[in-house]
Amino acid sequence: MKEVVINTSAWKSILFLAGCLIFVIGGIFIIFYGKGSNSTPVGILSIVFFGFGFFVLLRQGLDRRPRIVIDEKGVTDRTLGVGRIDWEDIETVQLTSVFTNNFVVLKLKNNEKYLQKLSNISKKLTKVNKDLGFGALNLNLSMLDMKPKKIYEIVRSRIADKQFK
Repeated sequence: MKEVVINTSAWKSILFLAGCLIFVIGGIFIIFYGKGSNSTPVGILSIVFFGFGFFVLLRQGLDRRPRIVIDEKGVTDRTLGVGRIDWEDIETVQLTSVFTNNFVVLKLKNNEKYLQKLSNISKKLTKVNKDLGFGALNLNLSMLDMKPKKIYEIVRSRIADKQFK
């Protein structure tokens, strides 16, 4: 099986960064030209939220390491922080979307094997994922240089290959 390497898309990163920058500028505009008692808190909130997002996205966009690697042993999503998830540990996968953000939901045989590698904060976030109907671990397909459906098909076919061996 050929290794598939998926990187963060430079163009998508630039578009998201531009969007964040527009909202930061909008927040500044609201503070100085907004009318009403809520304009300053709204402006500050916009600056803080989208300013933080700008720096997070900038860091991700400048990081040229592969984001997702799919090989004969499993799938590694660098943003998950659990290392490679072995094919044998994945029961099923599902492609889902939330507000145009696509995910491959991984239903694992033993979540704890991977969750023990996470920080306490990350473990709490996985509980939120499960409460929302996702798996404990999900491949975030936002801002990648390959179409989400193609990534899903590759993962699904690799799981099917392992089940019939």
